[in-house]
Amino acid sequence: QAPPPGPRGAGPRPPPTGGGGAMTQFGASTLLEPRIGPVSPIGRSDMSSVMAGGDAEAKKAKNTMLSDSLGLRKKKRSPREAKGPARMSARGREMLMPVPAGIVFATDKEAKQAAKPEDPETWPERLRTAALQVCHKLSTTQFVTLTRLEDMLKLAGHSTVWSEVVGKIVSRLPSLAGGWLSASATFSFVCEYEEKIMSDVQREFKLAAGESETISFTTLEDLVDRLGYTPLPHSLIAILQEAADIAAEPWLGRDAISLSTFEAFVQLLTERDGFSQAEVAGLDRAFTRFDRDDSGTIDPEELQPILCWLGCCAHENVTAQLEEVMRAEGSMDRARFRTLLRQHRALQYAHTHALFERYCSPELTVAPADLVRMFKKLRLSLLPETLWEVVEECELPHDAFGFTDFWSVLQGLRQREGFHSRELKEIGDTFRRFDRYGKGELFTRSLPNALRWMGHLLGQHSTARVDWKPEYGGRARITQAEFLKVVRDHTEADILSLREAFRQVAPEGGACPLPMSKLKATLEKLNKAYTQDCDDVIRKTMVQKWLRKANATFDFEEFRHVVARCRERARDRLRANQGFTDAEVTRLRKLFSQKLADCDNTAKETLPPAALIELFKIVTPMVEKSPEARNMLKKAINIHEDDHGSLDLPAFLKVMRTFEDLIEEEQSVGTPMVKQELGIPVVQVDDFLDIFSDYIRNGPQSLTAQDMRMLYSLGKGAPSRVSTALNKVRKSVNSTRVANAAVNAMQFNPLTYDQASRLKEHFLRMQDQKGAAGTVQQFIAFTKALRDVTPEQLDHAVA
Repeated sequence: QAPPPGPRGAGPRPPPTGGGGAMTQFGASTLLEPRIGPVSPIGRSDMSSVMAGGDAEAKKAKNTMLSDSLGLRKKKRSPREAKGPARMSARGREMLMPVPAGIVFATDKEAKQAAKPEDPETWPERLRTAALQVCHKLSTTQFVTLTRLEDMLKLAGHSTVWSEVVGKIVSRLPSLAGGWLSASATFSFVCEYEEKIMSDVQREFKLAAGESETISFTTLEDLVDRLGYTPLPHSLIAILQEAADIAAEPWLGRDAISLSTFEAFVQLLTERDGFSQAEVAGLDRAFTRFDRDDSGTIDPEELQPILCWLGCCAHENVTAQLEEVMRAEGSMDRARFRTLLRQHRALQYAHTHALFERYCSPELTVAPADLVRMFKKLRLSLLPETLWEVVEECELPHDAFGFTDFWSVLQGLRQREGFHSRELKEIGDTFRRFDRYGKGELFTRSLPNALRWMGHLLGQHSTARVDWKPEYGGRARITQAEFLKVVRDHTEADILSLREAFRQVAPEGGACPLPMSKLKATLEKLNKAYTQDCDDVIRKTMVQKWLRKANATFDFEEFRHVVARCRERARDRLRANQGFTDAEVTRLRKLFSQKLADCDNTAKETLPPAALIELFKIVTPMVEKSPEARNMLKKAINIHEDDHGSLDLPAFLKVMRTFEDLIEEEQSVGTPMVKQELGIPVVQVDDFLDIFSDYIRNGPQSLTAQDMRMLYSLGKGAPSRVSTALNKVRKSVNSTRVANAAVNAMQFNPLTYDQASRLKEHFLRMQDQKGAAGTVQQFIAFTKALRDVTPEQLDHAVA
């Protein structure tokens, strides 16, 4: 159990004797912290002001390279700053949201009095949820073993469990053979334990106060730790100020806390389950946002997106534990949601605190260089100027960082996923561009286009490292916070690909600079289009290299500069071409020019309606056979055609982009339907939609035997087996769809390729009889019909 922090600038206090055991299930580098704050009206989206530009865009970068250990400018701390909590500028308060970092327990006096000890269903919500995870679910007589009582207390909100108190109470309880406690005895144990802790805290307050009748902030931290809380100092101060208002006492500062203020302070913590008023409001906003049908509950599948929206990007094992509890209950109301967040928050804080202890000096501070190493351990990569920007916004010291300083910087960096404010603005602009209805959500099927708009996914191997589909592919929409996380993953993957390409070509595995003669070969490994831009980039931005030409060499940072400029040019071309890649635009331009020559209208460079009809039949064959595809195309043409119904090349590209957007929207709307009606795991939903996308764009002839085998096998393998096999295969192949097809071929698909070819013939006959499938629902019906065909029937058809 990680102990709570000491005063500002200090490290942790020693844990209490007999406290809970150390949390070692997950490493410190795998857990992130929650961000819930009083400023944002919609949770983590308080970053919108930064992502939209605002002050940060106008603010000039003070340094790009930091001297010494990151060159952080030293700033002397005043005695008041050294003693008090981290001060923030107005900008910093917008960026950082204070978070108490431990779980707390509520006294639940009225709920306990109304509960029936022998019936766990009547217990207070936090106790019932905790019992569900440790109890024997089939019996209220043999309910909980004595060895699981401390675990139950932790799940019920006690971040610190006092073993000596547990032992004294257990010795007086009646237990059954084998060390079992009944439900009634378990309830009595929890009630007695919490009453004992509360009475001890009240007595210790009076002893510590003495004649002054007030206690210091350090003493308050000790009492809070006794209660089972592990909050951060600045969070305690916010709640103390609320308590002083309730007690109708003037705020005398953090080192003059009276008994009446302390009693109000404890009451606020227990009534809100350890969350401050602003945090409770933030949780309620998040819950309301994801309660889409206003039923007062949310489904287990919404846990991951809601945690990400709040900024609680936990390790997958933590989320899996919470989801298991939710699925056992079927749904989650507000009380259960708050209980789960308490459990989630305690694990995160414990591991973050343990990481700080590993790096802190005897003075209980860390140097700037160690600070960066700690962020890397937390899997948070960043540039020096980004760290500088956050430190400046928090108005923190620049030579040494206490735990509170570290936590504050970590909050700011995690808010922005390690991006600089100018990068956040570009990400925000991109999200708003693809948020077609302005609801703060992005269709998952539009996510690849949004990433390309930012310059990702442009190279031939760009999808090899990042696979967001298992997490988001089974859902119709993602939030801005989730999009920010996906962009971060792709940014890091691009850097890794760049390093690998450099090491493969540069002498001695990248230890020596890259010669100019090998530059284009290296760039070609990333994106062939970069080879066309690199000469101009070097001539305009690296004049000395251009003059030396054959004798020039590039170290890794210089190589990264060339790649970044080439990537920007490829991105700008894509934006100018309505989001189509160079290869896609070349194909569309060629078809347009051919039709322009056929109708002898090269002077006006526009195609009349008759020629356009012929062109669209070539580009999108399904418009002839599917009324739905035809209607989508008509809608796109009506938006962009001129008064005569003609289109020039730029307008033609706009029509095709709008048509693509409408197809993506149709697929996203049908995403929940695919999973429900076909009974397939989430990891295969997006693959089904990829096949439908090829079908609707290029016609049924574009479907391969591999596609038919995948359609035939969807839902036929056990989901757990499918997921396990997919994870293994994905490590050895670059394409998710290829991985899925490989798994189907290896384990779950009874069809040979010859049978798959005959299944395609059956599919074409079915389409001729029933008409083309222009919607996801119709394609699902076709897939169900295909799955009803047996291999024997296919063999018999040949005979």
